[in-house]
Parts: sequence; C-alpha cells; structure tokens
Amino acid sequence: MPLSQDNRLPLPSVIHRTTAFLLLGLMVCAPKARALTVDTLDSLLHEAVHSFSDGDYATAADLFVRIEEEFGHDPVFEDGDFLRRVLPLIGYAELQSGSPDKAAATFERYLGRFDRDTRPNPFVSYNLALAHRRSGNPDQALRQFATYVELFPGRRETALAQLQKAEILFEQDRAADAIERLQKLSESDAPANIRTQGRLLAAQRAIADGRTELAAMLVLEREWDVEAMPEVAVLTFTAMELGDRLMEAENHGQAARSYRLALPRDQLVILQRERMRALKENAPAAAGGIRGARHDFHRHLYERMERQLASLLEADDYTPGLTLRRGQAFLLSHRYRSAWLLFESIAVDDALDTDLRRDAHYRWILAANGLEEWEEALTIARNFTHRYEDSDLAPQAFYLIAQAHSEQRRHPEAVEVLTDLIERFPDHALRQRWHFTRGFSFALLDRFEEARADFESARDAFPEAHLTAGADLWYGLTYFFEQDYATALTEFERLEATYPEHRLTGEIRYRRAATLYAMGALKSALDATRQFIRDFPRHERHGEALVLQGDLHMGLGNLDAAVDAFNRVSPEAGSMFHYAVFQAAKVHRARGDHDQVVSHLRSYLRRDDLGPGARISDALYRMGQAYVKLGRPEEAFPLFFETLDLYGDDREAAAISGILAALEDLHARTRTDASPPSDVEGAVRTLVAADNFNHWLEAERYRARRNDRPTWYARLSLELSERERRAGRGHRADALLLEMARQTSPDKLDPRCLGRAGHYLRENGLAAGERFLRILLEDFPHAAERPYAHYGLARIDYENGAYTDSLRRLRRFLQESPGHKLAAEARLLKASLLHETGDPDAAIAAYTAVLEQREARGRPHARALRGLAEIHRAAGKPEKAIAYFQRIYTLYRAYDTLLAEAYFESALLFEELGDLEAAYNTLDEMRRTPSLEELELYEKAEDHRLRLRAEWAGESDRAGKENFE
Repeated sequence: MPLSQDNRLPLPSVIHRTTAFLLLGLMVCAPKARALTVDTLDSLLHEAVHSFSDGDYATAADLFVRIEEEFGHDPVFEDGDFLRRVLPLIGYAELQSGSPDKAAATFERYLGRFDRDTRPNPFVSYNLALAHRRSGNPDQALRQFATYVELFPGRRETALAQLQKAEILFEQDRAADAIERLQKLSESDAPANIRTQGRLLAAQRAIADGRTELAAMLVLEREWDVEAMPEVAVLTFTAMELGDRLMEAENHGQAARSYRLALPRDQLVILQRERMRALKENAPAAAGGIRGARHDFHRHLYERMERQLASLLEADDYTPGLTLRRGQAFLLSHRYRSAWLLFESIAVDDALDTDLRRDAHYRWILAANGLEEWEEALTIARNFTHRYEDSDLAPQAFYLIAQAHSEQRRHPEAVEVLTDLIERFPDHALRQRWHFTRGFSFALLDRFEEARADFESARDAFPEAHLTAGADLWYGLTYFFEQDYATALTEFERLEATYPEHRLTGEIRYRRAATLYAMGALKSALDATRQFIRDFPRHERHGEALVLQGDLHMGLGNLDAAVDAFNRVSPEAGSMFHYAVFQAAKVHRARGDHDQVVSHLRSYLRRDDLGPGARISDALYRMGQAYVKLGRPEEAFPLFFETLDLYGDDREAAAISGILAALEDLHARTRTDASPPSDVEGAVRTLVAADNFNHWLEAERYRARRNDRPTWYARLSLELSERERRAGRGHRADALLLEMARQTSPDKLDPRCLGRAGHYLRENGLAAGERFLRILLEDFPHAAERPYAHYGLARIDYENGAYTDSLRRLRRFLQESPGHKLAAEARLLKASLLHETGDPDAAIAAYTAVLEQREARGRPHARALRGLAEIHRAAGKPEKAIAYFQRIYTLYRAYDTLLAEAYFESALLFEELGDLEAAYNTLDEMRRTPSLEELELYEKAEDHRLRLRAEWAGESDRAGKENFE
C-alpha cells in the first residue's frame, strides 16, 4: 500500500556541514556593522539564532526577514559572506514553518547571487527541490532533484532524492517511470534501509496498479533481510496482499511463497518493538535546529512504525486468516502435506472463530484427499460432519472422499460413502451427482443392476440437469459391459434419437458402432463407424474410430481398406496410433508381403513425432521377423542383435523375449543348414558357434552381469528359468528366478521380470515379493503382466484381513484379465472372500463360474466344489454339502489332500445327520485308498472310523434286542 502524505518517506533538508558552523559564521559577520547598529542588529541576530536552534522556525524566519527589512541597506548585507550564510537558514526556516513558496524564492535568490560558486551548495539545492514540491510545483521539484542527483552523486542524501522523485512521479500518475527508478534504487549501492524502502514502495504501487507479475518479481525474486530491515510490518501486509492477488491469478506456488514472508502477529509485534528500539538508539541527532536528512528519515520512520504498532495491537489477530490462506495456496499447488499441517492447526484450535475452524477443517479433508490418505481423510470427514452437521459443506466433504475412492478404483469404499450420503441427505441439491458416481462405482464392480438403478435415479429424477444425458449413456453402457449387446444396441439407438445434437451424441454413435462390432454385425458396424468418422472429424474418439474401421475391414477381408484406415491414424491419437501402425504391419505380414512390412516399419522408425509409447524395439523385432520370412537371416541377425544392444537393458522396451525366441529359431536353422553363414562377426558369430542355445544364454547372462547391464541380465535369467521349467527342471528354474531377484534391484526390472519374480517370491512366502509387485503396478500400470500384481496383492490383503481391498483387486483382475492363467485362482479367492464377508449367494455364483470354466478343470474345479460344500454346511444344509464333497472323491481322485479332506468332512456330516453307517462306509472307502496313507489326516480318519464302528455296532445290538422283545 503506498505511503500516505503524512507517512511519505522523509526528505533531506541539510548538507553534512554542521549547523554550528553556519550559525557561528553569522555571529562572526555581525561585528562588521556594529559601528552603525551594534545593539539592535546584534540582539535581533542573537534572538533569531536562538529561535532557530530551538526549532521555532516561524519566529526565526520572521526575525531574519525583520533584520533584512530594517538593516537591508546597511553595509553588512553588502557582505557576500554574510548573505551566503544567512540566506540558506532563512529559506530553511521558511520551509519548516510552512511557507514553501517563500522558501523557494529565498533559495532561488541564493542561487541567483551565488550560482557562479565553484563549490555548489548541496543544502540549498536539496531544500529548493523540497520547497518546490511542497508548494505544488512537481515539475520544478523533479528538475531540481535531478540536478541534486547529478551534482552530488556520492552523497547519502542522493538515495533519498531518488525516493522523492519516485513519489512525485506516482503523484503524476507516471507509475511505470517511478517503479523503474525504484527498481534501480533497490539494486544500487544506496544504504540498505533506503534500498528496502524503494523496493517496498515499488511493490506496493505495482500491486495497487494491478501489475501482479511485476510485484511478484519485486517481492519474491530476491531475499529480504527480515532481521535487519525496519519496516517488517509493511513487508508483512504487502506480502499478504500480493499473495491474495497471486491466488486470484491462480499462481498458487508464488502465492504460497508470498504468504510465507508474512509474519504472525505476535511475532511481528515483538519484532516491530525491537526494530523501533534499535532505530531510536541509532537515530542521528539534530544539530542546532537543523534536522539533517538522515535524522528526518529516521524520525518519520519511527513515527510511522509507532502508528503501525498501534494498529496491530488494536486490530483483530490476522494470523489465523493468514494461515488459512497459506494452507489454501499449498493445497492448490499440490503441497498437500504442508497444507494438512496448517489446516489442522486451525481446525483443532477451539479458541478460534467457528467459521474459520470449519473452513480449515473442510480444507483439511482436501489435503488428506490429495495425499491419498484415504482412511485419515474419511476419519477427518466424519469428524467434520459430527462437529458441523448443519454445515452446507458436510455432505460435500463426504462426496469428495467418495469421488477420491472412485478415482483410485476403491469402488466398494466409494459405494459405502455415497450410500451413507444418499440416505442422510435425501433432498440435497447434489444428490444427482451422488447417484451418478455411485452408479459408476457399481458398474466397475460388475454390479450392473444396482448401477442401472442409480443411473435411472440420476436420469429420471433430474430430467433437465447437466448430468442427465451422461447417466442415460452409462445406463446403456452397463448392458455393453454385461455383454448383453442386443439390449445395449437398443439403448444406444434410443439415446441417438433422444440426443440428436448433444455434446454426447458423438460418444453415443461411437458406442453404437462398437456394439455392432461386438455383436459380429461387421457390415452394420462398418457403416456406423464411417458415419461417425464423417460426422465427428474432431471428436476425441476419431483415432479410435479409424482403428475400429481398420479392424472391421480386416474382419471383412478388405485388407487394402484396412491398411488405408490404419494409415490415417495420426500420432495425436496416442496409443491408438502405435496400435494402428502394427495392425497395418500385421496385414502386410498376413499377405506374405514381408518387404512391405520392412518398408512400413522403417517409415515408422524414421518419424520424429512418435511421442510417448513408441514401440521402437517392437518395430525392430518385427522387421527382423520379416527378414527371416524373406529368407535373409543375414539381415535379421544384425538387426536383432542391434535391438538387444540398444534396448536389452532398457526396462521400457518391448519384444525382447520375442527377439530371443527368434534368435533361438535362427540358431536352430544354422545348426541344420548345410552351409551355415561364415561371414558373420561379433555377437552373431558367438551365437552361431554355440552348440546349445542355453549355453549362449548363460554366456550372455554372465557378460551382462560383468558389464553392469542389470535389466538385460534379469531378462536372460528369466528366459533361462522358463526354458528350464519347460524342460521339467523346476528346481533349476526356481534357483535362476531367486538368483535374479536377489541380484537385481526391482527398479531395474522390466514388467515380465517383476511379474514372474514377484509372483514366485510371493507364492513361496518371501516378503520381498510384495515390493516387486507394487513396483510393477507403480511403474508399469498398463503392462500385460499387471495381473500378477493384482492377484498377489489381493492375496496379501486377504492374509492381512483387508478383505475389502482384496476384493477390489480381484474384481479388477477379473475385469481386465479374465483369461489369465491365474484367473481360476483369483475366482476361487474371490469366492472365499465373499463367503467370509457374509455374501454366500455371491460366493456360490463365483464358485459356479469356476466350474463353468473348461480351462479350470482339475484342481481348481475340486477346490470350487470344496468351497460350495463349505457354504452349504455353514447354511445348515448338510445333504447338499455332502453331495459336493462326494463329487470331489468321485471325479478328482488325483488330488490327495483334497480327496482326503472330502472323505473326512463328508463322514462328519453323515455322522451329524445320524447316519453312522454312511459315515463309517465313507471313512472305510478312504482307508482303502493307498495314495492317502502318508497324509496326516489319514491316521485321524482311521481313529474316527474305528470309533464309529464301535458306536454303530452298539446301536445295532440295541436295535436287535428291541426287535426281539
């Protein structure tokens, strides 16, 4: 804030020559006229000097004027030395007594008579400028201050003259010039406090004029010596105002920096008092009635600081509000931990205003949200609604948590929070959004009926709201996700008629085309896709639609049209572009046009706009394959080895395992060729010369380890491990995996190595496996190997009792990878979790899904039967449980442990039903199964069989006796 007229920076009024010299000089001059006016002139002069020395400038000025009026024609006034001394004092007295016009005339008179002096008078020059300013002549004042600066560049008062010039320029609305001068002053060698004043004044005016960027540069680009500068209060309030302006401009990072310059009130009061004490102790003294420039500067500064301190003590404490603003700046600049601490400090302080604490508490939730501290965020939100249950922010607080859960795929948690919201606030204005978000979460949990119910509520209850069309679209999408394509198509056709010119029309039409494709109606899908591409050339799905068009042409056998569609996909389509390039290459390969494959992929590699996700190593691999198909292995060999050399140690590179497989094939060919290549060199020669591909892999593995290529070493280790496992050497395969995991840091492993090693370690009870799996998800969230991480972490959550997290991971696994080799294990674990969490119907459905999988025959089917038996036993249906156990020992006799458990458990159920004969016979059948004799359960079952035989015999005896009688 610019300084007011009363608080403007003090101006210099004297030169550094002592006042005593001036006044004594006058007394020396006076005796020359004593012959004429000894008593009168001497007494008047003495009185004027004393009045001046006492600071009674009005009396001094009057006396000096009276002396000149009464004795102006006396010889003393003809003495130039006398006037040279008295005129500056007369002008100064007039200036200080409030007559700047008279002072300016007196100083001009001095300059008119003595302007030829070889030594200019700085006192007169400076005070003349000051007189012009006070008399309302700013242009003359500017010129005179400029003259002073030019004549006296090395004086301390020169910096103050620069401040005066800047103030005048501000008054003339020439702020840009003033700020430029103040910037230069703040960077000069002027005294530190003057530089600081100039910088503060420039920043205040820049803020007032709306030049926020300039103000930020002035305030933030250089450090402030807060321990030394006097006006810490001015800096504090300037920094707060600047922070507010920066927040309005959404420059949150700089706003946070600006707020940090503002001191809390209590600290500022202490510091202000210290600065005032130091200023008073170090202030220059006034000499003989003339207050020097530095004296005036310190005096005005002290008075201003006094007023600032009084205002601070009278006003309410601004500190909590400042803390809240700082927290908001941290929050919006994603510095969530800092924001958390500030908001928490306000929210828990019961001495503060309730509204302030409520706002801080709400923002505390946002900070926890940003940190993804979900449980903490939920606890803070619940405390908020408990403390401020009537606040309009209470439901919004919970919705934010639900939304965060949804975005982080924690859909069960999102559903829980949203259900609570909908039940507690049935009439809230945001309930459409709550239904929509809950429906979205239900859909991603495969709970499609519940999702549709929410989307219906969001659609039908709010027909004019902006989310209505989106809810209607998602209603149709649930049928698509459920693979009920006929109903989905009906819905999308209805939507197309309902929203012919809506922002979602393009999305609806694309979804209709995709549904036709899923239904196998390729010609209809192609027509729909063409129409979409024609009508929505700038839609975000345009590239995806071109890919769909290409795939449809492939399905219809229109290979030229397919290639044309794929070639029209631009790099702006991201991953769709790379997919399209390789689909086109697939077409060329299917045609047997391997030269075109090479040409096509070479053009791809030469592009300079590939962007993220470029599949360079994959392209090189496909080119090498094409050379092999062309019968030119001499070109494939170096290409493969060049790829391995460039990308073998790049954990992001794809197709490395494919290249190794291709090299194995080439190696096998060279071993059977009548004339193996003889002109190969380097690594190729090493491979050709190897009598066994495994030996070459082992040699390369050793070389990679020696040359510090950890990713390449790990890939070779995994390749060797998998080959050993296929050869039936499981112990050797496990040893290689374990060695790779121990020798290589996880952050050097590619997705395949992370997934396979993490799974192996996890299945063998080694804690390190969890780290491998988490790194896989963090570093490669879209990798094909991510199912290993989802399944392994779900198992860990299950073992830790985190059933909700475990179910969430399993659902995602099955949604994304239903055909994965671990899918049966995932379904079995999911079914077990559903049973344990009290949802037997869902558990039965999950076990039944396993039984319906042909690829899960064998042990997974037996385990599913065991799970179904346990559910029915827990439900008090022993007959059904027995039936499932019997299917195990009828159909799956190869699995000894499951077989033994099925025999034993069904016997116990027969006994529970009172059928001791059936129980005995079941255990007797178990006894006559030799493969079970080594199991621990076998001995227990035998003891139980013998006990049953005795009980059964006793019951038979009693029954016979009763019949006889």
